[in-house]
Amino acid sequence: MITDYSAGFVRRISPEGTPKWSLSLGPGVAKLSRVEGKTPSGIHRNDFGGDLLVAVNRSREGVYEIDSEKGSIAWSCPPGPVGNEGRGERNVFWPLKPHSAVRIGLAEFGGNLTVIGMEAGGGVVAVDRDCRPRWGWMKPLTRIQDERGTYREFYRPTAIGLFETTHVFTTLDGKLGLIDWGSRFSSRVVELEGVPTSNLYWLLAYRRVAGSEPEHLDPPVETAEWRSVRFTAFNHGPSTLVLTFLVTPSPYVDCGDGSIWRKEAELRIGPEGSEEVELAGHAACRVIAKSADTTSTEYTVFVTMTP
Repeated sequence: MITDYSAGFVRRISPEGTPKWSLSLGPGVAKLSRVEGKTPSGIHRNDFGGDLLVAVNRSREGVYEIDSEKGSIAWSCPPGPVGNEGRGERNVFWPLKPHSAVRIGLAEFGGNLTVIGMEAGGGVVAVDRDCRPRWGWMKPLTRIQDERGTYREFYRPTAIGLFETTHVFTTLDGKLGLIDWGSRFSSRVVELEGVPTSNLYWLLAYRRVAGSEPEHLDPPVETAEWRSVRFTAFNHGPSTLVLTFLVTPSPYVDCGDGSIWRKEAELRIGPEGSEEVELAGHAACRVIAKSADTTSTEYTVFVTMTP
């Protein structure tokens, strides 16, 4: 297997030197890692249909799981092609400058999670199959305008001192290792004794369009495991946005059973406005979005999870 960072491809080459397949993921194709681990029966396994993880090092790009025999994408985070506005395609975590990823073991990392090392700010975040964050630490990727009017992105170190995390990997005793570049001419190889945690940020909806018919932004947001979950909504459009928050204490979160859900809060956000609500003490929350009248409106909802 070979990659090209500039041309942005992954290729499988035969022993004779001829390409078996070539997959274009765009500039920034970085580290490859093998997805390992399954029971003899094959029922419990770590892969989602592929056997190779590829990180693409761009501002809000992602991690792809590839079938190395077919050269096809079996899973990705964020899911779906960039710009896909289908339901569930964007209510996910945005990896910021991902440089590497690892998935191995059903227990070592607290489940079948993909651990992503982000060059931007030295972040390391584990996401589940739905590309929602479960644990980790992260720093926002800052974009500012310089004196010449050019927009530039800046990395800043996390509170635990990481700056540019280029590799994540498992150590021989099953812990998480990483390589971080914290100064101009040096790097550190680190083995973590435990998993530091910080607030995690992701998107429930990004530039979606709400009409007069209500839309459930499923799957629900799990609130049981977090001290609090804050929803911050921005209305980019011309009409009032209505967001309804339904909660349930049920450990079986059945979206088809309306009797276990109750209305906890409602936000009415005027044109170009923003509002937020913080929820805690529930098993899960469903969010319903609609426009208050017949005119559609564009909106964004960010989620902040506090461990």
